[in-house]
Amino acid sequence: MIEKVGLAEKSRDAVGGIEFTQCPACLSKLSPAQAEHTCHVCKSEIDPDQHRSRYNVIRLDFEIQRREAYQLNTQKLARLDEAKKSLRGLRREHAKSVADYSAKYGHGAAPREAFLATENLRVGQIAKEIEYLELALTTAEKIRDLSDTKARIQSELESLKSRQEALELHARKRRRVALAQVSDIAVKILHLDNNHQPEFENAQTVSVSFTDDAMIVDGDMNFAESSNVVLKNACVLSLLLAAGNDPKFFHPRFALFDNIEDKGMTTDRSHNFQKILVEMVTELKVPYQVIYTTSMMNPALELDDYVIGPHYTPDNRTLSGLS
Repeated sequence: MIEKVGLAEKSRDAVGGIEFTQCPACLSKLSPAQAEHTCHVCKSEIDPDQHRSRYNVIRLDFEIQRREAYQLNTQKLARLDEAKKSLRGLRREHAKSVADYSAKYGHGAAPREAFLATENLRVGQIAKEIEYLELALTTAEKIRDLSDTKARIQSELESLKSRQEALELHARKRRRVALAQVSDIAVKILHLDNNHQPEFENAQTVSVSFTDDAMIVDGDMNFAESSNVVLKNACVLSLLLAAGNDPKFFHPRFALFDNIEDKGMTTDRSHNFQKILVEMVTELKVPYQVIYTTSMMNPALELDDYVIGPHYTPDNRTLSGLS
């Protein structure tokens, strides 16, 4: 059944969707869809990834049912094997009891008694042979069971490998979507930097490399020191905003900005970034927290809702007790 689901998915990919020319309800002629990935009957938007994932849901359901059925069947077979083993043991005990009884009560000198004694002895020998053969049969059954178990485990291993590959593919797709969101938001932030860096004004993409700890704008990463500070903090803010706008973006909705004024940052550029930050994060519809430290507070944002603690000056120092 699981293989048929895969064949159905391949058939659907090969043949494609069926396009109706007339309404299935009233038989009126249907107008063609105006946009790609749109249902030509009800005109609602179709998510190709979600549509394709339905086959995975069906396949997973069949796998669960097959695994449960296999477990139940395995339990029944195990009970049957135990019953057979018990039956063989009882038969051996019965045969041994009969042989012992014949040997104990079958003594006599008459030809009939001698014949019976000989046959009883032969019965005992046969019983021993049967016991040996049954032991060999039990061993063979164990070997067969182990072979079946090995084949089942190998099959499960192949299934898990296939599932792992599918999950890794899905993870790579999801990562691309998430990083594309971060790039789009970072580009908007750089466009609002008031032309302090010419490359930022016409930026098209921003790439974040967590492995190399690098931020790249349109393939370039060599900018003025203050621009590198703005770029780094723009990427941090983009991660926060992307996580706030996308429920599937599993990233902490928290950001701490404590180095925006490094590397020769000018006052007007710092004020502009503060303005961008407040305008963008206040549009989020989910709980979040942003901490921003600055010695160049934007006067327009010096409000009780945003500012915590006093403004330190030469007359009101941070460590005033040591001055």
